[in-house]
Amino acid sequence: MNPALTESLLQHVKSLRDDGMTVVFVEHDMDVIRDISDWVVVMAQGRVIAEGLPGTLSSNKAVVDAYLGAHHDLALEFDAEGNPVGQTAVLVAEIESKLEAAIERGQDLSA
Repeated sequence: MNPALTESLLQHVKSLRDDGMTVVFVEHDMDVIRDISDWVVVMAQGRVIAEGLPGTLSSNKAVVDAYLGAHHDLALEFDAEGNPVGQTAVLVAEIESKLEAAIERGQDLSA
């Protein structure tokens, strides 16, 4: 949506909230969430992984892992040929093992 329409919609939602109504609002923009929410429920892959006050969820490990990846803070290392080395190689092997196991179980990997 364009910024003017977004602001208009948010003002309407805030007005409903201020009038005591509960509003379920699905949004991915964290600035919007912090602006309009009293309570947030975070979902990943169709399941609730955390809930709480908007300001507390950005430091929740489950939320960070789901949206940034469990290894978002690791520096990736590769040799001159582009092969993973060190902790990157360990991580790649772990991911490959999990993928192979999922394929063997016939799990849907499209997600």
